[in-house]
Amino acid sequence: MALSATCGLRTIELARANVEDLRNIGDMEVLYLQGKGRNEKTEYTKLGEKVSMAIREYLSDIPSDIKAESPLFMVFSDGNKGKRLAIRSLRKIIKQAYKEAGLNSDRFTSHSLRHTAITLSLAGGATLQEAQQFARHGNINTTMIYPHNLELQKNRCTN
Repeated sequence: MALSATCGLRTIELARANVEDLRNIGDMEVLYLQGKGRNEKTEYTKLGEKVSMAIREYLSDIPSDIKAESPLFMVFSDGNKGKRLAIRSLRKIIKQAYKEAGLNSDRFTSHSLRHTAITLSLAGGATLQEAQQFARHGNINTTMIYPHNLELQKNRCTN
């Protein structure tokens, strides 16, 4: 959840992530991504310190025979142990976390976390171009939805 909420990751990007995709660029830890409609992992997202620590803690709890090319998020049950978590499974895990937090609504989805991350980046002062790059949107028009929604929230005349 933290990767989607702070880095704006799509569920497909979470599902495609491997252990080897965690890398350092200078003193910054990043996660290389194979985005929507992409064949290679050429883009990356910066990991905040808390997210990085959470991932490291998670990795320390999994079997020691994990390989670099192993999925970052894998199944631990006997039948499919070590295999990549399916997108559907990731969505169910996130939905369960919402429920445990008291947010049991059809409006809260795994994709909602991505929207939250992008909206918060703009609310925190990111430019539209920075938000586009952060969201990995190919078209600026897709990113234009977010400032529009922020303006609606500020408008005291709308219900």
